[in-house]
Amino acid sequence: MTPGREPPREAGSVPVVTSGRVPVVTSGRVPVVTSGRVPIVVLGRVPIVVLGRMPILVLGRVPAVVLGRVPVVVLGRVGRGAGAGSTAIFDSGSMPHMAGEMVTALTSLGGVALGGGLSYLVQRTTQQTTLRLEQSKQDRAQLEARRAERLALLERFITVAADAERCAFSRPSEWEEGDDWHAPTQVVMNRFWVEERMIRVLFPPVVHDAARAYFLVLNGAVWEGLPPGQTVADAIERPHAAFLDAARAAL
Repeated sequence: MTPGREPPREAGSVPVVTSGRVPVVTSGRVPVVTSGRVPIVVLGRVPIVVLGRMPILVLGRVPAVVLGRVPVVVLGRVGRGAGAGSTAIFDSGSMPHMAGEMVTALTSLGGVALGGGLSYLVQRTTQQTTLRLEQSKQDRAQLEARRAERLALLERFITVAADAERCAFSRPSEWEEGDDWHAPTQVVMNRFWVEERMIRVLFPPVVHDAARAYFLVLNGAVWEGLPPGQTVADAIERPHAAFLDAARAAL
């Protein structure tokens, strides 16, 4: 007998050997060391700690639950077992292979997540591109509609302005309200005023300013006449040209 070491004593069918203050229980070929109330089982080179009454099961090569660095449950087939008291411990498979399967599973899961993210990104980009194209089409259609509306108004304004010019050219030296010249001239000048107001609505201010100056000159030539020696053509030439240039620039 070795000095300082007690002889083996039986614990049921399990021989118990004490080394100093640490009892060592052997169950088959698996040594179990108890440190205080926590049994520690050594399976090969991997120590497994049993906490309280919770058994640690190793069933196969794939771990199911891991608490810290302690494997708690591993699902698989049951291998060789060793017990100490009410604690059941099973050993099966190698830890490196088990870790490889975990890496494979995590890699597969990461690939699925990456593929889903890329798919969402592509769909989002396609949707935004489609919305921008649709908005661009709507903007172009709106601009074309506004341009067509301005062209139609410009045509009406020039037409009624030409009628007003004829009224100015045919203005008699003396006229009365309701006579043959005044009645149709009043209708023309009312239309001319309305179209000048519409220029203000649909065109930029610079175009309306030119149209307003043209209207005032022509309106004075129609109702008040012109100074001696000045013709209608001379009076309206510059404001008429200024209006047309401003309208062309706006279109």
